[in-house]
Amino acid sequence: MGTLVDNKGHILIDTLYDEVAPLTLEEEELYKPITFDTAAYCSEAGVQ
Repeated sequence: MGTLVDNKGHILIDTLYDEVAPLTLEEEELYKPITFDTAAYCSEAGVQ
């Protein structure tokens, strides 16, 4: 599964992004304050 995404999390399946609209500036601003702690999530989900 590691080959399905690059080191930045970009999905490497051809044509997957063809129908995805780019983010607007307003959307980018909405997402900026959102934080996500991968380690905390994995711990809570029981992922090792």
